[in-house]
Amino acid sequence: AFVELTTTLEERLVRNRGADRLDEKRSKRDLEASQKNLLDLERYRLNTDGAIALSYPHLLIDNTSVSAKAVADRVIEWLGLPRIDVPRIDAAPR
Repeated sequence: AFVELTTTLEERLVRNRGADRLDEKRSKRDLEASQKNLLDLERYRLNTDGAIALSYPHLLIDNTSVSAKAVADRVIEWLGLPRIDVPRIDAAPR
């Protein structure tokens, strides 16, 4: 199975500067270089857009205005995985 997430360029640019992303991804901390890389990659097709025939189950989710939890819930449901509610543990201080 293959889960593909897609969002608008505008939303990707906003998320690229988000505190959670900057905390977790060292390569994103150089904001100018990171944004340039994101924009440079626009010339390539990085998503199927649902238009490429695949020989295995494929779920395409546009997560532009959907929370991470809602996306995770949808993927869990689609894959038929058991629901395990685990208390959230915030990242350890750095």
